[in-house]
Amino acid sequence: MIMSWKDEVLKAALFNALKYGKTEPGRIIGKVLGKHPELRGNKAFIDAVKEICAEVNALSPEERKAKLSSLGPIKQEKKIQRAVNLPNAEEGKVVTRFPPEPSGYLHLGHAKAAFLNYEGAKAYNGRMLLRFDDTNPAKAKAEYEEAIRRDIEWLGIKPASISHTSDKIELIYEKARELIKKGKAYVCTCSIEEMRANRQRGRACKHREQSVEENLELFDKMLNGDFGEGEAVLRYKGRVDHPNTAMRDPTLMRVQKAEHYRKGTKYSAWPSYDLAAPIMDAEEGVTHAIRSKEYELRGELYHSLLKDLGYQPIELIHISRLVVTGYPMSKRDIRKLIEEGKLRGWDDPRLLTLSALRRRGIVPEAIRRFALSFGLGKQENVADLERLFKENRKLLDARVNRYFFVDKPISIKVEGELPKEVSLKLHPNRDEKRTLPIENELYISEGDCKSFIDGELIRLKDLANVIVDCENRVFRVANDNRVKGLPKVQWVPKSFSTPAELIMVRPPLKADGSFDENSWQTVEGLAEKNVEKLKIGDIIQFERVGFFRLDERRDGKHIFIFSS
Repeated sequence: MIMSWKDEVLKAALFNALKYGKTEPGRIIGKVLGKHPELRGNKAFIDAVKEICAEVNALSPEERKAKLSSLGPIKQEKKIQRAVNLPNAEEGKVVTRFPPEPSGYLHLGHAKAAFLNYEGAKAYNGRMLLRFDDTNPAKAKAEYEEAIRRDIEWLGIKPASISHTSDKIELIYEKARELIKKGKAYVCTCSIEEMRANRQRGRACKHREQSVEENLELFDKMLNGDFGEGEAVLRYKGRVDHPNTAMRDPTLMRVQKAEHYRKGTKYSAWPSYDLAAPIMDAEEGVTHAIRSKEYELRGELYHSLLKDLGYQPIELIHISRLVVTGYPMSKRDIRKLIEEGKLRGWDDPRLLTLSALRRRGIVPEAIRRFALSFGLGKQENVADLERLFKENRKLLDARVNRYFFVDKPISIKVEGELPKEVSLKLHPNRDEKRTLPIENELYISEGDCKSFIDGELIRLKDLANVIVDCENRVFRVANDNRVKGLPKVQWVPKSFSTPAELIMVRPPLKADGSFDENSWQTVEGLAEKNVEKLKIGDIIQFERVGFFRLDERRDGKHIFIFSS
C-alpha cells in the first residue's frame, strides 16, 4: 500500500505522541522531508503538519493507538551507536592495531590513535593488538617500551595481545626473499646521495637490472653483516618515474649494526616501516589499519606489497595528525629541550606526553573523550586543547575534594564572636566532611585585602560576615547574615595552616617557536592543614583557584601542579 505524504505525517505524529505524550510539528517535518524532499518550502505541507499535530494532541492515548493501528505498523530502524564507525567492518571480525615505536614517550597524538583503534575494535566486538614496532635498534630502548606499557595501562586500554616486530625478523627476511625471487625487490649499493638524486629525477640505477641470483647473494651478505651501515639497502622495484614518489623504488631494508635492546647484535639488517607494517598486519590478522595522514602517500606501497606477497587486502584508514600550537610534539624536539635543560624531563607538566598529562592531573577519560571527538577525519585543524581541559574539569568537579588555599598570605585579626570550629563538606554532593578549628587570627590573600575599601562588608567564605579594616588588618564580625551579593574571601586558620606551592604551567613555546622562559611559574601560599592527609598523586580543588595534583612534599612544603 502506497501511503500519501499526509498519511505519513499522521502516522509519524501518532507514534511520536504515544512515545512522548504529545507531538510537535518540528519533530515531524524533518522525518517526512527525508522521504519527500520535493515538499521542502511547500507552505501547504507545513500548514498540514501543524493541523495534523493539533488533531493528534487532542486524542486520548487509546484513540491514538486505534488510529495508528488502522494505518499499519511503523518500521523503526535501529541505529547502532558506535564510538568509531569503521568502513566495511563485520561484527566480531574486526582486528585493529596500535604499533608505537619504542623510541620515546607517548604523547596526546598517540593517545588519539590508540583510542580510535581500541574503540574502533570494541564497537564491533573485535580486538585491538598492541605491537611494538622496534625495528630501529639505534633508537628503540627498554625504557621507552616500559613507559608505553605504563601509559597504555593508565589510559585503560586493554590490548588483546602484545607483540614485537623484532620477534618476526626471520619471517620478514623470508618475505623479502620472496619479493626478490618475484623480481619485485633488489639490493642497491649506491650511495645515499646517488639514490636520492636518482629518485628525484625518476631515473633507475644500475642495480635495478641485477639477476635474482645476484640479488639473493647480496641480500645474504646484508644479513650476514658483510656490509657496513649505508653500504647496501634492499629496495622495492616500483616505477622510477611514478608520480607518487613513495613508489619510486623505496627502501625496504637497511643495514643497522647498533645493539638492539631485545635482540642484541644478532641481526644486522632491519626492515623499514614500509616493509614491516603490511607483513605484520597481514600475519597478525589485522582487518583495519588506522594510521596518520602523513603516511597517506605510502598507502599505495602498502597495498602493493600485500598483493605481491599474496596477502588479503586490509582496510587502510588515514586520519589527521593532532596539530597543536605552543607544544613540541616530535620526540626529537622534546629530547633537545630536555638536553638543553629547558624542560625537566619527559613528564614535565608543560608537555603533552601522557606521562606529563598524568603528572598534571589530566584523567584518562578526559583524554578518551577528547581523542574520540576527532573521529576518523583527515582534515587537519589546530586542536583546541581547552576542549580537553574542559572535559577534565567536568570529570574532576564531580569527584575531587575541596580545600582552602591563600596566596601571598597576610595575617588578619578578627574581632567578635566566631564558632570554635567549622565543619565543611569535602565535596558539595557528598556528606563526608572536614573540620577547620577557628581562632581570632587567620590568613587571607594580600591581593584580596587590597581590593577592599575599609568599612566594606564582606564574607569570610563559609564562616562569617565581617567589616574590613585592611589598613590595620582588623576585621569585625558584623551583625548581618546576608550571603548573596557579598564579596567572598578565602581564608585559612593561622594555627591550622601549612606551606604550599602551586606550580602554574602554560605552553612552553611562543608563537615564533622559541622557548618561553616564563612557562613555569610558582605561587607561594598556605593551605589548610587537612591537605597533610593527602597522598602523592591525589587531585583536589583549591576553592576559587582551580584543580591541582599533589606532586611531592619537599622541605616541609606541599608542591601542587595546576591541572585545569
